[in-house]
Amino acid sequence: TRPPVAWPPDGSLPDTIRAELLERMAEGIRNLSDTIDIADLSIPSDRQDAVFRVYAEILCTLPEAHRCRSQMTLYSVVEGSDSRLVRVKPLYQPPDVLAEADRLVRALAVPGDEAGTVYRFHDWIVRHTRYDTSVSPESGEHPSFSAAGVFFEGLAVCQGYSEALSILCNRAGIPALYMSGESLGQRHAWNLVQVDDEWYHVDATWDDPTPDAPGQANCTYLFLTDADIRKDHAPEFAPVTCDSGRFSWMHRMRHVLRLADGYWLFADGENGDRLTLSGPDGIGPTPVLRGSRRPREIRGYYPVVHGETLYFSDFDDSARICQAPLDAVLLTDPSRIQPLRTDAFPTGIVQARNLVIEGDVLSYELFDDDGDPAGQGTVRLTSS
Repeated sequence: TRPPVAWPPDGSLPDTIRAELLERMAEGIRNLSDTIDIADLSIPSDRQDAVFRVYAEILCTLPEAHRCRSQMTLYSVVEGSDSRLVRVKPLYQPPDVLAEADRLVRALAVPGDEAGTVYRFHDWIVRHTRYDTSVSPESGEHPSFSAAGVFFEGLAVCQGYSEALSILCNRAGIPALYMSGESLGQRHAWNLVQVDDEWYHVDATWDDPTPDAPGQANCTYLFLTDADIRKDHAPEFAPVTCDSGRFSWMHRMRHVLRLADGYWLFADGENGDRLTLSGPDGIGPTPVLRGSRRPREIRGYYPVVHGETLYFSDFDDSARICQAPLDAVLLTDPSRIQPLRTDAFPTGIVQARNLVIEGDVLSYELFDDDGDPAGQGTVRLTSS
């Protein structure tokens, strides 16, 4: 028989009850238990918010919790005039979500490169997902509140973005946690990710432009410190310390392309979006030059690679599509960066944006000189 328990007047749980509940729920989640019995703890039903808070703490402290949804179900019984909580039912990710995550891990993970792998997961989520502005917490069960919304619908809110990143990282062997708190006065979710033994905050939701900009992904909220994230986020828990500024140089990056051997190609937001090449960890950022007689810096967007050839839009040249051998970019040979010759792209009339390569086809969206949509274009590329 348990000794009498003094229940705090603020609706929280006594320390001993909370500690036992935390341990029991964590063990149940590790074992993928369908339900977790808490009847003997005699928790009054009016303390359900405190129990949900314990569940939220588990999500941001237990890597195995990536198999869980960000929601759970509580069951209670009524005995006379009293009602108490008796069972917790975690909501686990369905098999098709985990299978899709494993497929993406095989396609995106870079062996031996944790930072590059997390970047590619973050980039895939942002580029393939549109923030769902049509749902709210009152919308009830909806795919946009889950990783399923990201993987299968391309539509989600912060819970979905965060669940998806947590699943991908953990399935790739990179510890990641689902973080909850507030941002701009509203409930919000993001992630904690461990890269090379250091922890960082990552908010894929806030790196996704709204209104949606297909093919664009920012890095402003990738690999942040505690001090960085607290400028506009209020974490509910602090399970780890994030104090490494190793990747602070990445926050200037826009329209990012991860190249081989740790190189990065990006539009430098701190230098007029000039197309820039840097080595691992931001070593030696150098603007990419174009031209033979008077090489100039390039305001370049939407870089993509096919084989050994780079393609991008040069916004200093009416957003013409340019091409260059990758070795020329890496060796900074400006004379080998040339316009892409194609009748499908009228010279001087439209801009090409949102370049995407699927197989041997380069597709892009066309815009007129006023910035209005003017259709789409495609080019079949030759293997290089």
